[in-house]
Order: sequence, then C-alpha cells, then structure tokens
Amino acid sequence: MRKNSISRLTLPSGGAARLYSLPTSGDFRWCVMAAADPERARLESLTRRGGVSTLLTHVEGLTWPDGRSEALAMTVLARGGAVALAFTTMTDALTCKRRLEEEAQ
Repeated sequence: MRKNSISRLTLPSGGAARLYSLPTSGDFRWCVMAAADPERARLESLTRRGGVSTLLTHVEGLTWPDGRSEALAMTVLARGGAVALAFTTMTDALTCKRRLEEEAQ
C-alpha cells in the first residue's frame, strides 16, 4: 500500500488486535488477529463454527493489505468476524498491529 493512500481498514470501536507466533506454519510465522469483539481476536476464530473469518497473507516487507484485501477485511469485521493478517517477519506483523491500534484511536 502506498504511504499516501487513505486506509479503509480500521478496528471497530472496542475492537482488538493481537499478535501471535506461528512456529509451525511454514513461511508465515507471525499473525495479527483483528476483530470487533476482543474475544474473537484469537487464532481459534479461524476455525470457529458459525463465524466468518478471513486469512490475508503478506510477503516480507509488506505491512498492510492491498485495496482488495482491505475491502474484504472490512466486510468481515463489519459482520462481526475475525481477520488474520499473516506475515513472514515479526517486524512486519508488529508494524501492522501498531497501525491498526493507532488508527482505532
């Protein structure tokens, strides 16, 4: 995403973003879980029955989804679902998490 672009991806009021280490997941070793309900901002939400979720992967150096992925993430969050943003490095994941938290304020 370009620096001057306006972001559409924001945490809903009261939402949460959590960072997880994924030591056995191949290339994507870090994951930021985001959800409107803090209880849904957990890895388990990806496999929860009756819930909606999405997994967005990012190659090294990317810290934010592209426009299409942002729109998908916003739709999932608006429906009370959970979004998993997977990264290859902890630095990229932390940058994303911080941005989500800053833009929610």
